[in-house]
Amino acid sequence: STDGKKLRFGLTWSSPEIIQRYSLMVDQAARIAQLGGAVHFSVGNEVDGVLSSNTAMQYPFAEFIVYAKAAVTKATSADMSVGVSYTWDAWKALRAVRAPWLDIMNNVTDGILLTWYPLQSNFSVMPPSAGANYFEEMVGTLPGGKCVIQQELGYPSGYNNASSTDGSSPAAQAAFYAAAFSGAANLETNAKLKLRGVMPFDL
Repeated sequence: STDGKKLRFGLTWSSPEIIQRYSLMVDQAARIAQLGGAVHFSVGNEVDGVLSSNTAMQYPFAEFIVYAKAAVTKATSADMSVGVSYTWDAWKALRAVRAPWLDIMNNVTDGILLTWYPLQSNFSVMPPSAGANYFEEMVGTLPGGKCVIQQELGYPSGYNNASSTDGSSPAAQAAFYAAAFSGAANLETNAKLKLRGVMPFDL
């Protein structure tokens, strides 16, 4: 669509034209990623931002993921992990209500990717101690047999100017990461095995 955020009128995520064009792109992009050493191919970033509020899009997108994974596997191999990422807060809420479309996507994708920035509703930071129990709680929300990659784990560091009113600082950021990584290191063995990677983001 001309607004750049919607599909052209009459198309859905499961329309043959969308699937065909995405498959053509993936046939090249996934091969390049594999040659570069990639082990995971993400076919959607923080998808809950659009899907949670657009019920008409949820099942077509879940169907799209089925075809997208098949296209990635065809272009690479069954060893290439395929999935999408979610924001932590939305993931937690959707898992709590057992959203059926999310279950479909979980059944198809290989692992869960999450992003989390510990911010209040007014975008001020949570206390650094919020990181201490994050990984334990997060792993507890995973469907059976699934692992997780923390695609983004971020905490503002302050901008040293008058407009920075979120309460962040370099010291708070450091304390947050110390608490989060300590929590991850102290996970019970089976839980720790489900945590396949953590990427601190935008330091």
